[in-house]
Amino acid sequence: MSLLRLGEAIKYKGNPKEALIIFNDVLDKCKANNNLLYVDFAMQHRGKCLLELGEITEAEKCFKEALKLRELKGDESLIESTRQALYFIK
Repeated sequence: MSLLRLGEAIKYKGNPKEALIIFNDVLDKCKANNNLLYVDFAMQHRGKCLLELGEITEAEKCFKEALKLRELKGDESLIESTRQALYFIK
């Protein structure tokens, strides 16, 4: 979770490409360790970063993957935040 916060801080400092590297690293680490607890968060943050970089198609893929994972978790606030991101893209 700390790496996600670091990525967000770097993104807000004006370095979205560097932040994207961090978000990708979080995803790689989660998958390598079979730790799916934070994958939805990493996908959501990665999607927002891609959206800011104008990579709409890739951002949408991230949000859709995050939504699937969040629906499995059943956390309505997380589900709604991802739905809002998808709605924003449309």
